[in-house]
Amino acid sequence: MTGSSTGSASSRRFPSKYSTAEGGLVTAQQWLAEFMTARQAAKTGVTLERGFWLRRPAWEKTLCHQLRHAATLLRLVPLEAVGAVLRGPQGRFIFSLANQKLLALCREEARQLELKKAAAAALERLAEPTPPQAEDLPLAPRPSSKPALGKKRGSLDKLEGG
Repeated sequence: MTGSSTGSASSRRFPSKYSTAEGGLVTAQQWLAEFMTARQAAKTGVTLERGFWLRRPAWEKTLCHQLRHAATLLRLVPLEAVGAVLRGPQGRFIFSLANQKLLALCREEARQLELKKAAAAALERLAEPTPPQAEDLPLAPRPSSKPALGKKRGSLDKLEGG
């Protein structure tokens, strides 16, 4: 599975906590890099401010490192899987997008997401009304057959009215 199967994750924009512009939007790659850089900063007790990479060269290096790994990761797995893993209990202690355990977890999460989507699509198809099949249609009663020409009608035929 590739990251391109997520639709337009590369064209979507996400709100940035650290953009130099108020209410700035960033790409998925930038958002993931900011997220992991902020996680590393919090671990070391550092508070990052808007545009931190312009004033803090060490954190600029960390952000660039995470940007490169975010691009690679998003080519391999969908953004939804990465986000689910990083917010879940297994991803709480992952501090770099280069972590190989993260890639394995994201691939498994992507597989689970695909299974859920397939199950939802199958349920949706089951909920749709289907046209009746030929064997489901009620059979119309056959018209009573008339006696063939030249055949003499018996007394029972006269009683049935046919």
